[in-house]
Amino acid sequence: MAKKKTKVSVNALENSCKNAADIIPCSYQYGDGELIEFEVRPILTFEESLKFVKEVVDNCIIAEDLEVVSVVKDYMFYRNVMTYYANFTMPNSDKRAYEIVMSSMGIIKVICDHVDQNQLVMLKEAIGEQVDFEKKKMIAAQTSRLNEVVGQVNQFTSRMEKLFGDVDGEQMANFITGMTSLSQQTDVTAKDIAEAIVNKSKEE
Repeated sequence: MAKKKTKVSVNALENSCKNAADIIPCSYQYGDGELIEFEVRPILTFEESLKFVKEVVDNCIIAEDLEVVSVVKDYMFYRNVMTYYANFTMPNSDKRAYEIVMSSMGIIKVICDHVDQNQLVMLKEAIGEQVDFEKKKMIAAQTSRLNEVVGQVNQFTSRMEKLFGDVDGEQMANFITGMTSLSQQTDVTAKDIAEAIVNKSKEE
């Protein structure tokens, strides 16, 4: 008879994970022996992980221009490492925040050395997959717009063929000349257009 499988309790599993979530005091030396002290949280919560990824993706995608800005993606990733995993606060100005983040690679390395590497890799992969998904959406949107324009051009061409199908080259030239003669006028009516074309035909 097979031995009954025993299950590990939730409490036991939670107890084994407690130490992994402890805050880690860290420091970074800069300048002439100056020291900055900060705290690092090794693991983010599920909600924090979702927000981390969303903020990076939302800021590097410019939907109106159908564009992905890679520089913004890297900047937002490093910025979130500093604000989510550590207790750093960023200025409201994106320009100033960018300068601070790009000048803090030493601090960012210290943070990354103390966080859960599996989660960090997971976040990077999730961001990459989401950006790829957004790229495909933008390509689909571009294709849809192009197809719409092509359809409108085809409709216009079809209408023009029906309208001018029986018009010879000389008549078309009269039409263009008649329209040109009205180009300098401001209040042009349908009657004006018709008279211009008729007059030009009579002249010929």
